[in-house]
Amino acid sequence: SIAVLLAGCGGGGGGDDTTPAATSFPVQQALTYAYTNGLQKTLNLTGTANSAGTVYPVTGTLTFTLGAATGTTFNNAAAFKSATTVSGTLPVNGQSELLNSSGTGYLNTSYAPIAVTTTTSYCIAITPAVFPASVTAGATGPVVTYNCYTDSTKSAPIGTVVQTYVTTAGPNNTLNVTLN
Repeated sequence: SIAVLLAGCGGGGGGDDTTPAATSFPVQQALTYAYTNGLQKTLNLTGTANSAGTVYPVTGTLTFTLGAATGTTFNNAAAFKSATTVSGTLPVNGQSELLNSSGTGYLNTSYAPIAVTTTTSYCIAITPAVFPASVTAGATGPVVTYNCYTDSTKSAPIGTVVQTYVTTAGPNNTLNVTLN
């Protein structure tokens, strides 16, 4: 999952703490900004790795990079594309394991994801993704469902991917949005 920290909208005057906390955060506006300008975040990872049936704990950091979207066409329609990478080295059972994953996300002209491609998969949204215009802490819901294939011929299906979001309150009037 990828967590995106969104700053709350609020005004403030000269140092008094009476400004109310934001109760709604502009998710679509933040995503449009990220796709327009690119984004790089350090992700903290805690989980497990399975090697030959043995499960090992894994804790480390990865770097997530979202490239600024550029104009293109996808399925003969105007679109944007954005390169995405996740990279880092993680300790697994006393060994350093390199993780390097990259792909290209395709977006419609409203910056809603419509496809994701990698060297081993070609995933097409059943319908364009729908992010809420704004959310509050504790919100959750579906974003997009992809049908995935081994390549662009779509002759060999490999499964379905469902992306959802969960929001939690962050420090200092921020919101954490986790995409799963």
